Amino acid sequence: MNAFDWVAVALIAILALGFPVMAGYVRPVFVMIMEDFEATLPTVTRIVFADWFAPACLLGMCGFIAIALFGTRSRAVARIVIGLTFFAGLALMAIYWFALYAPIFAIADGIQ
Repeated sequence: MNAFDWVAVALIAILALGFPVMAGYVRPVFVMIMEDFEATLPTVTRIVFADWFAPACLLGMCGFIAIALFGTRSRAVARIVIGLTFFAGLALMAIYWFALYAPIFAIADGIQ
């Protein structure tokens, strides 16, 4: 593997560290704020805030990187797996941010 591959793996590692941070620090504060507003959380927010979501994302990303680094001898296949893992991580982080904003949009829609 060359430097490009290792840079991609490092970026995925940084992205993967965002999931425990979001679950450990952001989620409890956000839920407390929403309880103060007596807002019901949308389905996507409840799924993302479930206890299993962040570990599943982290485990999945680490598993695919392990497959790319150690499970295949083909550099082309490894690069495809690394690239797909990177974009999947970005998509999961986007879903996480959408889940944070969905209740705020629901509260704003209720204001007349």
